[in-house]
Amino acid sequence: MRLAVFTVALLFIVALAVLTARDIRMHGATPVDVVAILVLVLFTTGIVGALLHPPRR
Repeated sequence: MRLAVFTVALLFIVALAVLTARDIRMHGATPVDVVAILVLVLFTTGIVGALLHPPRR
């Protein structure tokens, strides 16, 4: 189950990163793009870190 959640979360993050990159390429970098990149970094570190290091029992 943990692997399925990890895969779906990574696909979601990659999809958002691709859409952000497309927006930057089409419209140039804007403040909204900077915020989007920061949110993606926070999502990535939080989700990947939580799913790769399960809680102690």
